[in-house]
Amino acid sequence: MGRRTPNVLLLGLFQQRAKVELTKSPATVGVNFIMIQANDLRIGNYVNHKTFGICKIVALDYESICIQRTDLDIKEWFDLHEFKPTPLTEEILLKCGFENYTGDFLELTITEDISIIWVGYLGIMIGGSAIFFPDKDKVHELQNLYKELKGEELTVNL
Repeated sequence: MGRRTPNVLLLGLFQQRAKVELTKSPATVGVNFIMIQANDLRIGNYVNHKTFGICKIVALDYESICIQRTDLDIKEWFDLHEFKPTPLTEEILLKCGFENYTGDFLELTITEDISIIWVGYLGIMIGGSAIFFPDKDKVHELQNLYKELKGEELTVNL
């Protein structure tokens, strides 16, 4: 089967929306923009600790996270408010197995008919149609989406 491309009209509309969203000042986005909710996280997700940087979650509850630092084999508990999401970048996506076929978007094939795509935020391509999630642009969100679609953990090389 040849390479598919998402519906160009939908892709164009969502890319336009992304440009508008990026022009908003941080003050208009609100505090919830950088907060992580405990119910959005799973064991194995990567998050950013305010002191230690990117860490892997090894346990969690509703108010705290136990992390394993990537530089040491130490596990420590911290309050949830000490963490922020890790933004997705093209570099991270390529390390996770995404491929750049057209220059317009990156794609990670899940099955013959389903792919996760990146156009500045995450989306799913089913056949030739795309569904976009303009508010999904963090590493833990990619990990969770992959787990739901593939039924296994995404290998993340940070």
